[in-house]
Amino acid sequence: MADYRIMADYRILSVSYDIALLSSRQAVLETAGYLVQSASDLQDAHELLRHREFQLVIVGQDLPEHHQYELVQKAKLAACKVLLLTIATEDTRLSADLNLDPYDGPYVLLEKVAGLLKRTPEKRPARSAVAGDEQQNLA
Repeated sequence: MADYRIMADYRILSVSYDIALLSSRQAVLETAGYLVQSASDLQDAHELLRHREFQLVIVGQDLPEHHQYELVQKAKLAACKVLLLTIATEDTRLSADLNLDPYDGPYVLLEKVAGLLKRTPEKRPARSAVAGDEQQNLA
């Protein structure tokens, strides 16, 4: 049995142009206890990365390669792990943390996500908690 308390601490951003794929991927990940937000275009993904903290970004295979590259770079700047869904066995040009065949199925997806998140450095404190600590120190 999975420990949902631990998984609920992880925020995942899933990006794809295909709404049906996004919905099914989000359902699988949420059923496993992850907090998931989905973006159906590059602009939404950039906005979410700019304003929210994620530990993992899943990049869909249906995005054009230049959009994949841009999203991987933005995710890396935000200190996120990146799981690239691709039929290529290894695509080092995009510098994703892990490539996964999109047709491997939900159990493989969950296994790979769990593996990547275990390798994520300890989470940073929430921004509001840090601000509260600073205010107490100033008082």
